[in-house]
Amino acid sequence: MDKRANPILEEERELLTSRLNLRAWRPEDLEDFYQYARDPEVGPRAGWQVHRSREVTKKVLEYFVDLGKVLAIEERKSAKVIGSLGIDELISPLKELFSAYNGRELGFVLNRDYWRRGFMSEAVEAIKEELFKVYKIDFLLCGHFEENEASKGLIVKTGFRNIGQMNYVDQAKKVHRTLIYYLWNPDKKDPFTGVEDIFEGRSHGQLYSYY
Repeated sequence: MDKRANPILEEERELLTSRLNLRAWRPEDLEDFYQYARDPEVGPRAGWQVHRSREVTKKVLEYFVDLGKVLAIEERKSAKVIGSLGIDELISPLKELFSAYNGRELGFVLNRDYWRRGFMSEAVEAIKEELFKVYKIDFLLCGHFEENEASKGLIVKTGFRNIGQMNYVDQAKKVHRTLIYYLWNPDKKDPFTGVEDIFEGRSHGQLYSYY
């Protein structure tokens, strides 16, 4: 089992699909990033605040580069960065619930001009295949705010199953009811088969935005 948070970036690799290149962020991606980071319909859906200036975006971009966990989603035809896909270790309290296994949490966001065109599902499918087949990760987690039906559709479409709800505190300190989903590596035995609510009888706790 691979213990690195994002082994794709740690190995300085790029992951190609028919329309996308999933790769490390670069300083020259600033304008593409700012284009969707300033959109009030994008960031708040993922729990982060709208970027009010390029300076804010530049600081986050530098953080992404240093962090080594967030992939840029580049459309190959235009060479334009249209979103991001983070691969990270689990944080509390999810970390404790899955402590016996090796999993990762996915987080993703997409430029609104590219919604409903299958780009994000293409990216998620590629990441699933890579993390399960190449790096032997046990499972993947992701989630969406209760009111975000578009994200729900994407998550369900890519094979994830709902296993409970938690509260998520965004950067503005607003609390969102968040549905949590998981997907087990199909080559491994799923220990949670039949479990409808993994939090049953346990403290739900809260998740906090840290970007």
